[in-house]
Amino acid sequence: MSDNHAGGLRPIGKIWGFFRWSLIGYAVSGALMLLSNIHLHIFLLRAFEGDAPMPNIESEGLFLDTHQAIISISTLIIVVLTYVGYGRFFQRSMYNARQLEPDENTVSPMGMWLWNIVPFASLWMPFKGVRQVWDIMKANAGEEQGYPVTFILWWLLWIISNTISNVSWRLPGGGFDFVLSEYNYGDLLAVNWLDMIAGTMAVISSIALLSIATKIANLQKGFALESPSRLKEVFE
Repeated sequence: MSDNHAGGLRPIGKIWGFFRWSLIGYAVSGALMLLSNIHLHIFLLRAFEGDAPMPNIESEGLFLDTHQAIISISTLIIVVLTYVGYGRFFQRSMYNARQLEPDENTVSPMGMWLWNIVPFASLWMPFKGVRQVWDIMKANAGEEQGYPVTFILWWLLWIISNTISNVSWRLPGGGFDFVLSEYNYGDLLAVNWLDMIAGTMAVISSIALLSIATKIANLQKGFALESPSRLKEVFE
């Protein structure tokens, strides 16, 4: 454990607030898209395998298109905000971790951003960095070492959901030029099933990450309490 004074910590409060609410927004938008996909599945079955009146089907289809377009655009914006919040939060958390336990073998603060966009390395380096922050914060707080199941839920489901999403949009029913008809609606049903599975995993993953980040933020708050002179600056 390092003897560095907690006064070397940089502010985390506003950064944590931004990341927390953007991540909650991501989970909510993902849940809304999941509900929309369930609606789409029911709609396709009614439209092509049921006996619903055509005017009703057309109006419901228009509603679905509008609803999914709004959610998709909103989700795209929220994803960008969440990535910025994630990068800033874990960059600052790694900086603070290095103040508590200087170690050049840890992922660099800027690396908490950059490893997410490096092919192949992005499959494990971001996870490694968050674990290092967790280990240092827990050790300096005098807490028992170990990882809750949320670590596995976060990273494993995140990787699987992204893999499924990358597969689904390459299938016949997932292309932007796909034209729905009674002959190929099964393709869209298959893609929609994959999207629902990936969406469920992504929502669970984001909730697990929220739990991890909340613990890390609270640990940093505890260190700030050891330095009253910086309490107002760090956590207002």
